[in-house]
Amino acid sequence: MKQSVQVQTDAALKFLRNAALSPVHITEEAVVLATNYVCSVTETRWVDVDAKTILNALDIYSADFRAEKDATVEGGYERFEQRVSALIHLNGLFEHCAAVFLEIPRKARPKSSAKRYDALRKQLKKHDDVHALRLLEEIGVRAMVKIEQFLVAHEYAKHADRDMPGAVIIVPRRGK
Repeated sequence: MKQSVQVQTDAALKFLRNAALSPVHITEEAVVLATNYVCSVTETRWVDVDAKTILNALDIYSADFRAEKDATVEGGYERFEQRVSALIHLNGLFEHCAAVFLEIPRKARPKSSAKRYDALRKQLKKHDDVHALRLLEEIGVRAMVKIEQFLVAHEYAKHADRDMPGAVIIVPRRGK
C-alpha cells in the first residue's frame, strides 16, 4: 500500500529520534534500517518508498546533516545520496523478486540458491518483467541472499501479530 510522503517522513523521523543518532553516525546502513522501519510500520513496500522522502527526513532530523556528510563522506553528500537511492532501489528489486518467487507453488520451489535463482528468472520471463530480469542478471545468483531475506520477512509478517506493527526480532547476546 502506497503511503503519503508525510507518513513516511514521520516514520523515518520516529526511527531516527528513537535511535538518537548523531549526523556523523547516520550511515547508509542506518538509512536502510530507517527505511525498513518505515516499511514495517506503514505497511509500505520498498518499491513505494521514495529515497528523496527519506533523505528529506534526515535534513529535518538534523540541520547539519548535509554539511556533516560533505565533511565525512568521500564524495560528500551527493555521493551519500546516490548510494542511499541505489540501496533503496535495490531493496525494492529484491522485495519484488521475492514476491514473484512466492508465486511458485510451495512444493515446486527449489531449495538451493542457484536453483531458486533459475526459477526466479523463469518467473520474471513469464511475467515479461524485462527490467527486473535485467537487474537480477546483472547482480547474479548472489542477489538470492537478499531476496531470501525478504522471503523470510514475508513468512514472519504472515505469522506475526497484526496488532504489533514494526515488531522487532530480538537477537540474543553472544557469550554468557
